[in-house]
Amino acid sequence: MSLFRHAMELKLPHNYFTVWMITPAADLRGARPVDSLPHLRWLHQALEGFAAQQPGSRRAN
Repeated sequence: MSLFRHAMELKLPHNYFTVWMITPAADLRGARPVDSLPHLRWLHQALEGFAAQQPGSRRAN
């Protein structure tokens, strides 16, 4: 739940979050976030990096 809550704080649309969870992520060395759930700290950092790339997110450039 903390990861989803963080996504909402970053204003990441829930459908983007869902796709991110099942897509291999470079920030996770090619692992899918859903397979990396024991590593919540890394997931939060990877989520922030993903959100920064999305238009309209809180951290978008």
